[in-house]
Amino acid sequence: MVNFGATNVTGERPVNNSTIVFDQFSNSFCDQTLNDLRKAIVENLIKNPKTFKGGKDDVKKWLEEIEHLLDVAHIQDSTRLDLISYSLRGDALEWFKNNRSSLSSWSVFVSELKKAFTSSFHEELAFKTLESYTQGENQSIRNFFNEHVINTIPHSPPACKPYPQPDKEQAMYKLMQEFLKAGLISESHSPYAAPAILVKKKDGSYRFVVDYKKLNLITIKDSSPLPNMEDTIRKLGQCYNYFSKLDLKSGFYQIPINNADKAKTAFVTPFGLYQFNVLPMGLKNSPPTFQKVMTDTLKSCRKFSLVYLDDIIVFSKSFDEHLYHLERVLLALQTKHLILNPPKCVFATNQIDYLGHTISQRHITPMKEKIEAILQIKEPRSLAQANKFIGALSWYRKFIPHFATIAAPIHAVTNLTKDKRHKFKWNYAQSKAFHDLKRMLITEPLFLHYPVEDVSLMLTTDASGIGIGGVLQQEVNGEVHNLYYHSQLMTPCERKYSAIEKEALAIYKCFARMRTFMLGRNIILRTDHCPLCHIMEKTVRNARVDRITHLIQEFNIDKVIHIKGRENCLPDFLSRYSNENNDDLFEIDYGLESKDNSNTLISSPSKLIPTSSSSRDNKTFCTNS
Repeated sequence: MVNFGATNVTGERPVNNSTIVFDQFSNSFCDQTLNDLRKAIVENLIKNPKTFKGGKDDVKKWLEEIEHLLDVAHIQDSTRLDLISYSLRGDALEWFKNNRSSLSSWSVFVSELKKAFTSSFHEELAFKTLESYTQGENQSIRNFFNEHVINTIPHSPPACKPYPQPDKEQAMYKLMQEFLKAGLISESHSPYAAPAILVKKKDGSYRFVVDYKKLNLITIKDSSPLPNMEDTIRKLGQCYNYFSKLDLKSGFYQIPINNADKAKTAFVTPFGLYQFNVLPMGLKNSPPTFQKVMTDTLKSCRKFSLVYLDDIIVFSKSFDEHLYHLERVLLALQTKHLILNPPKCVFATNQIDYLGHTISQRHITPMKEKIEAILQIKEPRSLAQANKFIGALSWYRKFIPHFATIAAPIHAVTNLTKDKRHKFKWNYAQSKAFHDLKRMLITEPLFLHYPVEDVSLMLTTDASGIGIGGVLQQEVNGEVHNLYYHSQLMTPCERKYSAIEKEALAIYKCFARMRTFMLGRNIILRTDHCPLCHIMEKTVRNARVDRITHLIQEFNIDKVIHIKGRENCLPDFLSRYSNENNDDLFEIDYGLESKDNSNTLISSPSKLIPTSSSSRDNKTFCTNS
């Protein structure tokens, strides 16, 4: 019989000798278990560490997890700094080695690591730098070495009557008074007269657009070269840790026009003739002029910045250096009174998308958007789908080595007579051929990551009842190479468009998506819709098609040619296998707006400086495109 001992007055049982022995053993056992656990945690941290590389890794989440392990293991602060090096990789390890002498304690390490690898922290500091970028009330638009020149072939000045817009005359008159006051335009006695129109937006405001098609037809192309895209990308691959991208689309209205050529920009309204003092949107040679101005503006910042048309990128190896570089670039822009659009800027990031590539310290990889339309094509599940896929590639058979051999398994199940179509099967051999053909469409030699200099681009587009598709190509030494594939679904509203409107929409959507590749280069536009062959020469009596011709005026479209439907297989296929929605046509940011509705006007730049810095969204300097 076990003796549990006498009970005390409070009803508690006294601890007997056997219980004491057991508790001592239990405590000893628990201590040993905890020690083993702590030892295991330390060993695991060394052999299989929970790593942190920097870059896109979440520093806060990693610190929470690592500190929990160190707390459980009862690791002292003095030991943690020696132990933590086993968990750091890449940028984080390099940062730790460079700063080890200044990391006097664990708390200092945690604080400094968050500063170094928390993008929001860097971004806020960069935005503070941006907030110091201001402009005076009385800025001058004549502060550039380069002015826009409009060289033309011998011609009679093209003059048009004003487009009738009786319901918008009052709004047009009000805008003209604003633009006159801002110094953007002046009254004119020119023999030239391009029609001006107002495009109404959903919110009731208007955008002002001039139809410069006839002037562009007689303008001699400016052959000034753009920066080599491949060289630009390669320069960014030299182990830079921080990148900022600045949007300068508002810069057009800051570039002056040569006095002798201002008369050529004249536009007619129901109540008078006016001409631009600054570079308007839609002129044929605007992109090379803008490139020259920006190159000249940032010539003192060439070692740490690049400019490609309206995008500036700043790159640095350390954050402190990056802030200094940003200040230098902003000062150079400020000197020329150029306005930024912060909502479209990216600051102090470790990875950035630029010119169709994703760039970080260690890698430069092509962005998937150029080949997304191909990647998203699903395997056929019926005879009709298989026939459409192989038909879409038929035009490429002469450019794809051994096309017939690779496609043979698919041909074997598609070349079926009517009475044998029920025998269609899609097995491993067909699946492999399908993926091999897709891979060949998005890899060299058929696919190029960069356009070849001094060779015209060919854009082939098509529209179906549900979507649009397009392929950007170049013919080099008799061989066609693809640069960009695009497809997307139409919105419910766009599906109600007429046939010519859908085909024109396909052209615009492809130009908008491929803009970086196409600006400043010669373009041959290919369409299987014959009525569009003269859209860049004549006015089409269709509001949507005319709107699209205004939106693509800035591109150097050498000619629009009609092709047979059987030569347009891949764009047609992509237009029917689209999977993306997009915006309404008349909401596109193009042209000038009233300062009552936006910050587009540049007459009072001080108004573009935010009054509150509590929210990044409030930091709006300019919203023009």
